[in-house]
Amino acid sequence: MTNNKRFIMGSIVIAATVLCLSNAAYAASNYDYNHTHTTTNDNTMNSRGIYMGGSLGLTYLQDQEFVLTDPAYKLNITSGTELDYKSSYNINAFVGVHQGDWRGEFAINYLAPNKIDKINDLDNEISSNDVKSKANTFMLNAYHDFHLFNQPKISPYVGVGVGVASIDLYGKKINSDTDNVFAYQGIAGLNYTINQHMKVFAQYNHLATTKAEYDYNTVGKFSYYYQTNLFNVGLSYYL
Repeated sequence: MTNNKRFIMGSIVIAATVLCLSNAAYAASNYDYNHTHTTTNDNTMNSRGIYMGGSLGLTYLQDQEFVLTDPAYKLNITSGTELDYKSSYNINAFVGVHQGDWRGEFAINYLAPNKIDKINDLDNEISSNDVKSKANTFMLNAYHDFHLFNQPKISPYVGVGVGVASIDLYGKKINSDTDNVFAYQGIAGLNYTINQHMKVFAQYNHLATTKAEYDYNTVGKFSYYYQTNLFNVGLSYYL
């Protein structure tokens, strides 16, 4: 089975598992829909139920050291050389279940292509204008909400996530290729409740992966660790 087929099947299994767990948690709470969200005088939301939503934001890939080997050019660069990226954008969609101060969700994120601005110490070997990196992530996230300052509408939160990242790296000498690797992230954000069904939020993610590998110049290998910072704003809708 090819890597792409394994990746697609794995993503389907992850999504199905999360949906099943969400439905099970919702049913186990024995919660009547008519009382799922209760509106108070200040329009705060009772934090229980299934929700979905999306976000949009900026992507800042960190400068990254990489390994490049190419027998044809007798290259064997193992450290000290970095990729410097230009910023880009990302789009995120998610579905989850909220119980008390805890949330669990499945999220899909598209990280648009980041063009490599320059390649330190290797300008003559790879044309940075021809090299781009993009990714799709499929993550299971867990969050804990905090209620501070006697402000029921405002709730800071922290979270962690694990999953799979499908990373594309392509350029003139780097063969267009996709590597599917393990991904993990730390999350911090702030929710603001609009009404009994909607919240807006601002969120920061630091996403990192295990090593991704690609073919270089037909016979060589190019590998690096993908790390990025995401700054997003979005909307959650409670069913």
